[in-house]
Amino acid sequence: RLSITRVLAAMKGKPAASADGAVHFEGGKPPSAPHKDDPTHLDPHAPDGSDLKPSKCTDPICLVFFLAFLGGMVYIMKFALENGEPRRLTHGYDYAGNLCGVTPGYEETPLLYWCGKGLVMNGVPSDLNLKAPICVPHCPGEGEIHIMPCLGEAEVKVNLTGEAPYITKTSVVVQSVVPQNSYPTLEIGGLYCLPNPNDAKNLTEKMMGPDGPMGSWPAQAAAAVGGLRRCYMVIIGSLIFAIFMGYAYLLLLRLFAEPLVKIALAILTLGTLLFSVYLLAGEVLSRTGQADMLASWQASNMLFQEYEASTAQLYSTIAGVIVFVLFIVIVCVLCVANEAIMTAIGCIEAACECLFTMPSMLIQPLVEAAWKLFIASVLLYGLFWLVSTGEMATKAINYKGYEVGGLRRSFTFTREGKIMLAYYLFGYFWLMEITNAMSQFVVSYSVVLWYYTEKPKGFGPHFPLCKGFFIGAFYHLGTLAFGSFLIATCRFIRAVLLFIARQSKASGNKVMELLASCCFYCITCVQKFLEQINKNAYIDVAISSNSFITAARNSFSFMVSEAGTVMLLTGACWVFSFTGILLIAGTTGFLTQILVVSNERWTSPTSPHHVANPQFVAAVTAILAGMVATCFMVVFDHTADTLLYTFVWNKTHGHNTVQKFATDTLVQITGYKPKSTRGSDGEEGGGGGGGLFSSVVNFFGGTSPKKNTAGSSEERKALMQGH
Repeated sequence: RLSITRVLAAMKGKPAASADGAVHFEGGKPPSAPHKDDPTHLDPHAPDGSDLKPSKCTDPICLVFFLAFLGGMVYIMKFALENGEPRRLTHGYDYAGNLCGVTPGYEETPLLYWCGKGLVMNGVPSDLNLKAPICVPHCPGEGEIHIMPCLGEAEVKVNLTGEAPYITKTSVVVQSVVPQNSYPTLEIGGLYCLPNPNDAKNLTEKMMGPDGPMGSWPAQAAAAVGGLRRCYMVIIGSLIFAIFMGYAYLLLLRLFAEPLVKIALAILTLGTLLFSVYLLAGEVLSRTGQADMLASWQASNMLFQEYEASTAQLYSTIAGVIVFVLFIVIVCVLCVANEAIMTAIGCIEAACECLFTMPSMLIQPLVEAAWKLFIASVLLYGLFWLVSTGEMATKAINYKGYEVGGLRRSFTFTREGKIMLAYYLFGYFWLMEITNAMSQFVVSYSVVLWYYTEKPKGFGPHFPLCKGFFIGAFYHLGTLAFGSFLIATCRFIRAVLLFIARQSKASGNKVMELLASCCFYCITCVQKFLEQINKNAYIDVAISSNSFITAARNSFSFMVSEAGTVMLLTGACWVFSFTGILLIAGTTGFLTQILVVSNERWTSPTSPHHVANPQFVAAVTAILAGMVATCFMVVFDHTADTLLYTFVWNKTHGHNTVQKFATDTLVQITGYKPKSTRGSDGEEGGGGGGGLFSSVVNFFGGTSPKKNTAGSSEERKALMQGH
């Protein structure tokens, strides 16, 4: 029960004072965020309406755990470097199981060569001894004849001993190494010597044709890689063009955000409807008996390539119903969330303004791409070494009744080896997620600093990326490790479930395959939810220096209270990002192909820069351009999310200070108005700022030492009733 003095003080929105003049709060300490009637909340001249806190070390226990885990990764890497050999994964082996270029005594013979057999015409054999390849120092070319130590045909010698009827029959298989003239070959990938198609077309088709043991990829890859090397300047120029397109696309968003948002949302809505109709079409066609159209639909549906017809039909129908429900939800949200749409537009425009007014933010996509590529390369390099520590067993490929040796192998691991492999795989996921988390935190911190720079902002704060990285690495690495650990756990479980599903499918265990697939998709949903929570949690950490649990709770509260705006902003940004990536990648790849096929430098067969496969060059360039565009879109998307979160935070903690910080575009498009009076019963006065962006009592609870919620209408009623 509260005293009358405290009740009256609570009704006035102030803490109660004791007889000695001391101020008392319930629980012994003040609540954590300013109430909307707090003078600081309404004072436009408050020194800092952001309620930003000094940086402090958060989640130190998680940091210690992460550093200990990192020590285990270093130990495993050291073990792999001392005991592994990555060439065991790629190099071929001869008929005796010796790895070419790896086994002691074979270091100078790194290439695999299949000897000929049968009749020889014009120096080319009619067939190849696929079962017994040998290791050679280099591939014999056109006009070269070398003596190869090939394994001859097996001979069976029978010896009879004893006297009739007690005769012992002994069969001995004798196979000798015999000299043989070489035939013209080409070196493929620095690993294999395959028949030269100019001299031995039939043998080339047998080895590298669509039905050959090596498929058609080696010859195509060799020609394609050669084409990439010959026109590398075109690829570099195309990637520079993709970078300029990324900046131009962001500028386009800044200038025409509103019409583009509405077009994007219309495309998203219509696309969801059409996709649901496509998934449900099979059920309609099967019921109406249209066999031809049903067969065509099944051929285009990827589910029918993974599962049986009945299972794929069921999955397609379920997915169609879910997508149609999503379409209904989107339509309902669009009908009632006009204010949220305008806020999303404001955040997108403000995000573009933020990116263009902070020069360092423009290089963030390139820095992020380079950093992630470096980390992934180091981790994959270590993974190759670790896998190569297993015990290798050679296996032959069965090709049309023939055994093809030298290519296939398998590795077995001890119990300790399996533990180290699982540990390293989880560490790979965790470290990659930490790079993502650090990137998100750096962008969040930079955007928060920019937002809380008073207008006119000019070029914003100095060196925000460096400051963000320093703060993240020295104060919040434990928090970033905590959030990344959750995502990495989901990724690791998904990888295990996917492996189980594929193994079950190969063994014909349909029940286990179905269970593993269902669990896989459930974990995927959990991962997506955690990713959204983490992204907003890192923004909260940048603002208030909270621990991960508190920041995640604030993030969840934000997502619930601003669900409409968050969903619309996420949907609009996703459409923009997807459209931007597709536009930049497609345009860059198309222009690259046009440039290559229209210039004799690359089309003439006699040119030293001849490109045999311009389509492959264009495809690789498009993929690289898409990766560049993805870095731009990720930064843009997270900048918009950070601005929305910070804008709501600013309105909640210092409403009348918003006009000092928020951009004019964001203020105008959201209809923000300062509060000049206090309404009765604790409600807002002065109009404006209502709807989705009305102040939420206890919204960011537990984050600021200034909060006083005793004056809300609900608490007044509770206090008066003695609850």
